[in-house]
Amino acid sequence: MRAALIVCAVAGCNSIYDLDKTTIEGTFEAHCTPGEVPHYAKRLHQVLIQACTEYTISPTTQTAIAVCFDGFELALAEGPIDKPLLKIQIPLPNPPYAYQQPRLPPEGDRLLIEQQNTSLVNAGPIADSIYTVFKRSGGAWVRDYDIPGIVGSQQIGRPSASPRAHWFVSSFSTVVEYIETTPRTWTAGTPFPAKDLGVDTVQGGINLTSDGLRAVFTGAIGMTRSVYYVERNSIDEKFGRATPLENVPEVDDPFLTDDCGRVYFSGLGTSIFFAEQTSSPAS
Repeated sequence: MRAALIVCAVAGCNSIYDLDKTTIEGTFEAHCTPGEVPHYAKRLHQVLIQACTEYTISPTTQTAIAVCFDGFELALAEGPIDKPLLKIQIPLPNPPYAYQQPRLPPEGDRLLIEQQNTSLVNAGPIADSIYTVFKRSGGAWVRDYDIPGIVGSQQIGRPSASPRAHWFVSSFSTVVEYIETTPRTWTAGTPFPAKDLGVDTVQGGINLTSDGLRAVFTGAIGMTRSVYYVERNSIDEKFGRATPLENVPEVDDPFLTDDCGRVYFSGLGTSIFFAEQTSSPAS
């Protein structure tokens, strides 16, 4: 599928994905139904022509944050949902640290980021990373506190809403669910294998909906990658086996809206897209 995305840039997106930049499907009302995997239309919507990735949304503030190319370097960017994102400044430790995996919680008043020592990116899984929570203050993001106990460069997802937020940290074959037991304190659960989610490896962040009952992520069984959907009845239950989402391309870092209406993702290296929920998988 990644090869198809590259070809799409040359051959024309509509000829491969039946993309439509402006048309929204009919009058179908998006919804999440417990016990049912949502269906998504084959037609994908290109909503933002900007070279961004790791796109997450706050339904409270109606804003989005992503990592975007700013000239020849990556920069953090923020803006209204589905609108152009503007570069923002985040205070970091002394270079050569760089930020990645920005995760905007549902309330939009704080931000989780991995800060990676870029001089150690080739040092293997024990690269030096700091996981930090920033908070909004006076219209800017300021450093609040670091989350201890996470070793090396891990894959982090978007947390659920506070209080008692849940948050997933994974390293391909192993997954850990954290709970914010008290403000500024994250407690790690017992690590479990990715196979408990029905995949061999988790290949990116496990992004939760605001209520923590649903998530999407990119997973692989052998060499076959898909975007997976998983749900649970209670936030304190463990997730079971996930299900691949039909008509959602094999992409990195998908994001699910709270009403299951859209799955956002980056594609072509130039754009943000979403797949829209429909009543039938054949749509």
